[in-house]
Amino acid sequence: MCGLLENSGDECFPKWYRDIFAKNQDDKDKSLIIANAIGKSFMFEDAEVPLYPSLLKMILKRDWTGQDVGKRAALAHTAKGLSPFAMVDLTEDDVACMQQEADNLRSATTITASELKAARKNLAAKVPEDADGLMLMIKPFANLLYALFSSQCPMYQQLYEIVQGLREHSPNARTQLGKKAKASMLWIILLQMDGNDGCLGEFANLRNLIRAKNCGTLDHSEVPSELSTTATPAPKSPEKRKPGAAAEGNYAESPPKKPKAGTGRVVEPFNQERHQNTLGAAS
Repeated sequence: MCGLLENSGDECFPKWYRDIFAKNQDDKDKSLIIANAIGKSFMFEDAEVPLYPSLLKMILKRDWTGQDVGKRAALAHTAKGLSPFAMVDLTEDDVACMQQEADNLRSATTITASELKAARKNLAAKVPEDADGLMLMIKPFANLLYALFSSQCPMYQQLYEIVQGLREHSPNARTQLGKKAKASMLWIILLQMDGNDGCLGEFANLRNLIRAKNCGTLDHSEVPSELSTTATPAPKSPEKRKPGAAAEGNYAESPPKKPKAGTGRVVEPFNQERHQNTLGAAS
């Protein structure tokens, strides 16, 4: 993954990787080393990596696959490990709140399933609605690989070419990218990160379509429908009117009311024409 030979010595690894093995350091010290390395090492200035707790923990434990040991990528693990879907759009306040929640869960004596579900809600895999959002997922991911594994990382080099290729598209071409195409692009990058058999066929096709400025036709059949489809709100059912109620704008006379118990007479609504006839007869 680093682009180094198998017989490379420890001195060939990035500095942060060697620093976290120094003596007398706890996980907090190591996380600060990783955060400083990512913050200072980048290629794209307008794409900051969101340093939320679970991302730092993944790097610290070097859990690059996010505990996904299946043959195919699963939606449940899509935003875990080294994944473009892990580059969620978070503000500094969002990261601070996530850090506070992580500290609370760490110090809690008992944790319920609903609390764990709420903690993972912000990290659900999502596909951006516009082209700018797509670039704000790919560029931070490229910066992350650059900071962790240096410019020798083969996947970083491929992502750099993808970013440059998308930049050559006209604004109109980027705007026409549908959600299915954006989801397929991110999904193919995820598959290539997990692949150990060299360049995947779909990844090679992705690079060719970007070069040909035809990536709007990209469609990967294994993309989960939750990522590639846009949820449409259910139509509102018409309000039910009570029987006998007049429709809006209809001022027809209401039906006579039922006689009150014990009176034996019918209480009818006021009628202007009947009232005029009665006055005329009296005169």
